[in-house]
Amino acid sequence: LATGEQENIDNFVKEFVPVDLPKEDTKCFIESLKTNKEQWENLKAEIIICATGVGVKTVTGDQETSACFHFRHPKIEQCDREVEFVCLNGDW
Repeated sequence: LATGEQENIDNFVKEFVPVDLPKEDTKCFIESLKTNKEQWENLKAEIIICATGVGVKTVTGDQETSACFHFRHPKIEQCDREVEFVCLNGDW
């Protein structure tokens, strides 16, 4: 991956990985995204769906403490996905 794309991964992980994830697990996740372009592209596609709402079938949860997006993955055939965001102490 290009340097800019690697920095995007670092910034993404800083913003989206749960704060209670052990540092070693976070480091392994970053490395897996940097070495597996397909995994990174799939993850970006899922986040775009959640951010735009395009393709979202439903959103469950109270949207104050949790929100779970249900959608068909745009790049993987016949793959239904659920992505949940949880608010902890005011931090999503």
